[in-house]
Amino acid sequence: MFFKKKNKDVRCYVLYFSEFDRSKTGQLYQFILDYFDSSLGNVFKYLGFYSENYNLIYGTFESVQEKIKRHNWNEIVNLTFEDGDARKEKQGLSIQFEICKPNQITIVLTKSYENFKLVDFVNALYVHFKVIYGFAYLTENVKWATAYADGAFEHVKDKELADTSVNALKAWQTKSELIQKGYIRGVFDINLLSKAHLSFLIDGRPLEWHIENEDWGRVFSINPDIYIWQLSDEEIKLSRNSLDKSEILLRF
Repeated sequence: MFFKKKNKDVRCYVLYFSEFDRSKTGQLYQFILDYFDSSLGNVFKYLGFYSENYNLIYGTFESVQEKIKRHNWNEIVNLTFEDGDARKEKQGLSIQFEICKPNQITIVLTKSYENFKLVDFVNALYVHFKVIYGFAYLTENVKWATAYADGAFEHVKDKELADTSVNALKAWQTKSELIQKGYIRGVFDINLLSKAHLSFLIDGRPLEWHIENEDWGRVFSINPDIYIWQLSDEEIKLSRNSLDKSEILLRF
């Protein structure tokens, strides 16, 4: 689902929470282990985490799992799960949680995991952690999996994608709370939107009206609060031409 397109073979999903309670980090950790174990099998071979002072602990899953359970969950700002040694391999599954602002999850998948279901994952996650916005894009498999999960998007060759620099990422982080008011980071082939996004006014009409009446793809609900807005390449170009002149896109 949401995977076939050109010759690009790495799918990046970026999801954002509303305010995240740091005391629930352990619950988030256990959720990701349980979810992927049941949906894809026991795939994680490597594990890493950053503490609040950004000391990295990374290694085989078994060795790091014991260390992370002894750690204070409230001090952890990043969790990384991998199905292979990302420093040596250019393929695989990488999941990274940025637990400080803007409460970001990045999931990177290669063709090996085409059976990953975004809707199922978001709805399962939503029971415990409220997803308020997200997007996904395809890019070439040119670096190891973790390189895609760092959030800086420096690997992206498609310059139309938003935020291709570290400075832009930092600027985004300072404005990330505006997501809840309906602002978006850009237009991608897959966008997860809330009601606030769909009701955001553009030229006096809500975004949802433009999607339905101006051939900007299609939008459908996946639960009472979250919608998927899906577009083709041509629909992306068409919508960007209009939205670039509007206020819905955050400016840096």
